[in-house]
Amino acid sequence: MANSIAAFETRHPAGGTIAPHRHEAAYVAIVLEGGYEESSLDGTWLCEPGDWVVHPRWHFHANRFSSHLSRVLNFELPVPLSPGVWRPRDHAGIPPLDPDALAGFLPGLAPRSPRPLPESLDLFVRALRTDTLGSVAGAARQAGLSREYASRLHRRCLGLPPRAVRAEERLRRALTLLAETRLPLSQVAIEAGFADQAHLTRVMRATTGRTPGDLRRSAQITSVQ
Repeated sequence: MANSIAAFETRHPAGGTIAPHRHEAAYVAIVLEGGYEESSLDGTWLCEPGDWVVHPRWHFHANRFSSHLSRVLNFELPVPLSPGVWRPRDHAGIPPLDPDALAGFLPGLAPRSPRPLPESLDLFVRALRTDTLGSVAGAARQAGLSREYASRLHRRCLGLPPRAVRAEERLRRALTLLAETRLPLSQVAIEAGFADQAHLTRVMRATTGRTPGDLRRSAQITSVQ
C-alpha cells in the first residue's frame, strides 16, 4: 500500500499579503475558497477555487489575497510538475493523497496562462532576466521607461522589486547547474552570473541555509527551470 501524503489547510484573512518567500520542499496549494494573486519569476496568476498552485523546491513567490477569507489545502508534491497554476480538466475535487494514485491524477491537469503584462513591462522583465549583471536602469532604458517608473510598475503588477527578479534568475541558474552538471563550483558561479564562488556561497546560504557543496553532495535539489 502506498504511503499517504500529509496535507494541511491554511486560512488567510481578506486583503492579507504574504511577502516574497520560498519553501524547501516542492508542494501544491489547492484553492478551496476565496482566492489570491500569486506573483513569481514565472508570472502572475489570479488563483481561484479549484486551482492547483504548483511550487518547485526553493520557488520564490509572493501572495496577495482577495477581499474574502481564503482557504487553501497544501501538500508536498512527490512527482515533478512545472511551476504555475493548473486546473483539473474534469473539475475534480480533492485528489487522492497517496503518491501512486496522485501520479495517475496529474495528467488530468491543464495549465492556466499567467496574466499578460503590459508590453513595456514585458520588455523590462525580459531585459532584467537576460542580463543578470546589468543595471536596473539599463533594463528600463531598453524598455523605453525611466528607472523609477519601471520599478513602480514592476512592483504593482508583479508584487516583487526588479532586483528580486534578477537575483532569482541567477539563483535558478545556479541550482540547475548544481543539479544537472559536474562543473566546478567556481564555474557554476560564473555561468550563473555571480561575481565569484564566494558570492554564490553567500547567496545560497542566505536563501536556502546551505552551501552549494552541501546541496550538490546531498543531491537534495532538482531543476527549477
